[in-house]
Amino acid sequence: LGWALSGTAQEAQAQLGGPTPVFIPIEILAPQMAGLLACRRILGVRSSTHTLVKILQPFRQPALRLSSYTHPEYLEMLGEYFTTAAPVDRGDAFLMRGTEGETVANARRAQQIDWFHAGVRTTLVEKQGVVDIVPDMPPGRDAESTARWIEAVLAGRLPVPPAIAAQVDRCAAVAKGNPIEG
Repeated sequence: LGWALSGTAQEAQAQLGGPTPVFIPIEILAPQMAGLLACRRILGVRSSTHTLVKILQPFRQPALRLSSYTHPEYLEMLGEYFTTAAPVDRGDAFLMRGTEGETVANARRAQQIDWFHAGVRTTLVEKQGVVDIVPDMPPGRDAESTARWIEAVLAGRLPVPPAIAAQVDRCAAVAKGNPIEG
């Protein structure tokens, strides 16, 4: 999409007020943690460091974390963490099913999103079944096709898929302090 990567924590901080998402590589954000994550290439398996990255909140002020899980047992483990152990003064969290460990916005159907606020878990979006009408999708599954599709949606040339619009509405409602009405 041509969005700049932050090369330093200071660059990331300066970009936060801009119109695009901010990305800072883990090697810059937390170099020691990056070293532990790199062990996956050697060992061939994930470690507890992958879970720590999912719950990381690197800002001084409270922030909303979007965390994911891939395996069902992690839904319960992370849910337990966010309701009992996560410092509530560090902000809220959204937890949803991921793909290969990453949060994704599924254009075909909504994923369940659980919101953790002050130690309380609320399901904001219920998992949706298979939809009858499939939205306009990228012509391929490659990064280039997906990036061009995202650009077209953001520019208004293609409609936002209803499942993604519902997720965005809920996120915006939480940000505005009105999570029930989305």
